[in-house]
Order: sequence, then structure tokens, then C-alpha cells
Amino acid sequence: MDKGILKALENALDNRSPGVLCTVVGKNGSTPCRVGAKMWVEPSGAIKGTVGGGDLERRAISMALDMISHGTPHRIMEYRLDPGEPSGDGLICGGATSIFLELLGRKRDVVIFGAGHVGQAVGTIASFCGYNVTFWDDRDGIKIPKDAKIVTSPLEESLPMLDLGPGVSVVICTWGHGKDGDAVKLLDGCSASYIGMLSSKTKAAKLWDRLKDEGVSEDHLSRIHTPIGLSIGAGSPQEIAISIMAEIISEGSGSGSDVCPSVL
Repeated sequence: MDKGILKALENALDNRSPGVLCTVVGKNGSTPCRVGAKMWVEPSGAIKGTVGGGDLERRAISMALDMISHGTPHRIMEYRLDPGEPSGDGLICGGATSIFLELLGRKRDVVIFGAGHVGQAVGTIASFCGYNVTFWDDRDGIKIPKDAKIVTSPLEESLPMLDLGPGVSVVICTWGHGKDGDAVKLLDGCSASYIGMLSSKTKAAKLWDRLKDEGVSEDHLSRIHTPIGLSIGAGSPQEIAISIMAEIISEGSGSGSDVCPSVL
């Protein structure tokens, strides 16, 4: 592997600075690459290495930047060029190339609004799973799991202190449904990869009606997981926390379709 790529990988992992490693994993016919060729894509669009140049490489860079923006862990790009058809560069090649794209250095953070029984259980399990955990709770005497951080300022003042960008999962489980709504409203427009709120469907529906009247966007409300967590029949705070973390892990692993054809 190219030394520049190795150095970039080391920096990404050490500093949690995301980038995408693109690797040619298959080819057929006349294509401008070789199996095993690698390219590293920075958030700025700068690259190290190459997967063959031309239109193929431009598409790989574009997909990589989209992955960084959305925190997508991995994708496969299929690039096909029929014989006799010109590529974006006017070349007539023919053949197919498969590229595996992997996001490295991405954040694995959980921000928990509310350090009650469920919140603390989520924090404990998240930490055990290797996530960095931050709580928000403005009550006195709150105890949090070891290695977690806490912000105790009033809710409106706390958001700038919290990392709510791509790669961050947000769990809303405060001590009051009204406070949950305040958190949901303030998070409108944030780019966290996952947001979930502890609530029944009935309570969430009533809250959503109020928040829409207050100007909260439909798109924001529609992306919030509520009831939060996978349906596993959870009852205790610990079981609920397991269901929540299972959903977060499922979302973060890209459990949906990860094959993205690019056909010319």
C-alpha cells in the first residue's frame, strides 16, 4: 500500500478524522485499474493514490464524499462501461469495475439527553461497545457511568457544547415529556446520524402535533426513531437500553442495501 495512504489511515484512526478508503475488488474487461488498487479520499475531496483515474475515479470520489457527509460505513460501487460506448473522458473501453468504499476514522459517539435509569443504562452499554458517551442533564447530584462526560448547563445553552454531527447518535430520555420536546425542537437541523426518543406512539403523536405548530420541520420529526429501540419485548431499563443500542448499531452498520451501481 502507498505510504501516503498508510499515513492518512493512521491519522484518521488516531484523530478520529474521517476519510474513505476505496479499493478495487473486481474487474472484467478493459478498465483503467487493477484489482487491489487503492485510493484515500479526504473530506476536502483531496486524494492519495488512484483507482484508475477518469470518470471512474470521479464517481468514486463523489460517493466517498457522500459517505463522509452522512456517516455511511461502507458501500460498493459497480461501474460498467459497455464496449463501444465512450466514457466521460471520451475513451472507449468496455468492461466493469467493482470498488469497495470504507469510511474510517468516523466518530462513534452517543449523546444522551437525560441521565435517569434508562439513560445511564444506555451510557453503560454504549461505553462497553466502544462508543464515546456524553450526557446532558441539568439536575443536581447526577451520577454517570465511568469514562462518560456530562454537560449540566441549561438545555438552550448546552447545544453548542455537544458534538451533534455525522457519526453521532442521540438518545432523548429526559425526566419529562415536555423536556423531551424541548430537546427535539432544539435539535431541528442538526446533522447527527441517528436521533431516537423514549416515548409511546400516542405520546409522540401528541408531541409532534405541538412541535409542528411551533415550527419544527416535518423532515426532522420524521427521522426521529420513536418508540426508540428494536422491538424485543424489553421491560427493565437495562433491557430497554439493549434495544436502543441494538438499533443504533444496526443503523450505523449500514444494514440496508450497500450496493450502488453506476452504469454507463
